Amino acid sequence: MKLVELIKFLKEPSLLSELYADKGLNKNSEAILVYMKESIDINSEIVFFEIEETEDRIFYEKNNQKFVQLSFVEHLTNIIRFDLNLLNSDYDDFYIAQRLVNYRINNA
Repeated sequence: MKLVELIKFLKEPSLLSELYADKGLNKNSEAILVYMKESIDINSEIVFFEIEETEDRIFYEKNNQKFVQLSFVEHLTNIIRFDLNLLNSDYDDFYIAQRLVNYRINNA
């Protein structure tokens, strides 16, 4: 999955439980984190981990694969809604995904 595909779930958080079930995630986890394979880049594949597994590390390695934390799912939702005010905009999902990547690079 790419970040652009996640945007519809971030814009409509009621869909997240469906995504969590599809990815085999524990919806009762303290937090679900979004990681990008190898680097923070709009074209990077994303994966989800429960915070209990990664212990909120920025860099995480599993099965010889390196991941970089983008953010908590909840935080990404808040960034779209409040920080960047993109929720009810005319911007497409690719633009929103790019803004999230830029936000992470410049503000984290």
